[in-house]
Amino acid sequence: MILEEGGVPQQHVLDGGAGALEVLDTAPNSPAAWIDRRVARPLPIAERTFDAVLFPQSGTLWTLVLIQHHVIADALSGQLIFDALAKAYEQGTQVDELDGNRLPSFSDWAKRERIGRDLTAVRYWAEQLAEPLQPPRLYTRPLHPPHPACSRHLVQLGPERTARLDAITETVSFSALTSQQSRFQILLTVLSAWIARVSAERHFALGIATHGRRTLEEKRTPGLFMELFPLEAQLDPDETFTSLHSRLSDGTFDVLRHAAPGTSSAEGHSRFNVVLNYIPGSFREFAGSPVRVEWLDHRHCDPNHALWLDVTDFSGSGEPVLAFRFNESVFDPDLQAQALAEFLCLLDALLDNPDTAVDAVPLAAESSASAALTRPAEPAPAAPPDVLAAFSARVEAAPNALAIEGDGGALSRAELA
Repeated sequence: MILEEGGVPQQHVLDGGAGALEVLDTAPNSPAAWIDRRVARPLPIAERTFDAVLFPQSGTLWTLVLIQHHVIADALSGQLIFDALAKAYEQGTQVDELDGNRLPSFSDWAKRERIGRDLTAVRYWAEQLAEPLQPPRLYTRPLHPPHPACSRHLVQLGPERTARLDAITETVSFSALTSQQSRFQILLTVLSAWIARVSAERHFALGIATHGRRTLEEKRTPGLFMELFPLEAQLDPDETFTSLHSRLSDGTFDVLRHAAPGTSSAEGHSRFNVVLNYIPGSFREFAGSPVRVEWLDHRHCDPNHALWLDVTDFSGSGEPVLAFRFNESVFDPDLQAQALAEFLCLLDALLDNPDTAVDAVPLAAESSASAALTRPAEPAPAAPPDVLAAFSARVEAAPNALAIEGDGGALSRAELA
């Protein structure tokens, strides 16, 4: 839990029995809407920083809802907790009593890291951040989005695109140490090319998420290892996907080599407004039973991020899923659709011929994209004229969002309307 002491947030470890799993005897009415409301409900971080509910669906099917606050755990922690729960279920015991498989303590790791801070990495980032660099203006929109509401779009690459992606990772120019790293570098190249095309910037930074688990013990430790670091991209006038990929690969190597725990900073975060988060984990089964995992959408993002791209394959199918989270103060629905189409145009162009010049690719919405770069950003829409109109607009935008909750239950916006 998080308590404030002298105006400074402090972490405290809960006693073993605190925050037990809530088990419902029956499934809620409209389970999807119920889960949406549960996810939208703020966590009482002075009491606990997670929420967990188990309820039956039909027959032998059960749903486990696990909500973690991002200040205590990252996405890979979810997989570690899931695996530990499966082992405890098989052994008929508690997670902290697993035979020879007790999860290592994140607080113990954090204490060791504070003592042994990597001074070489500290000096490296001080030098890298000495020169100021502003985030790119995407479609000439504001540099600093004013609110954190976001819309998520899932893009399945599918078997055909995935086969083409894997084929190009086997070529000399696009291969890396692992297939996952090869995919990451290609998607990083496409994302950088997209930023350059829709911002008209040739020198900018984007954020990459590092998951920081270097040793075998750390790979078994749940906690907040993930950090964000700026990676600079610079495109020449005749830049091709191949040359950009090579340049970014060198930059990624430098960032990862110096991405020591605790060395990310607010100064580094201020340089980018687009983030790529490649998550390699998967959830294949629970104690021998098949599972289907869905990453719940909390509809929020960091106010300083215009776009966050998560790449996952939680089912272990081999086909990546791209989750685009658009900050709604930068991207209206039409611009979200346009950005998705343009990203896929650039991805397909790279897969067709990686020696194509980045600027030579005709985008799906070339005319409107060009117009967006030459006209001023549109003013924000006027506020609705009255309270009822304002509420109706919110119902239409997010009908399943929590509207009111009390001892008698909870109502979504649509139900209250």
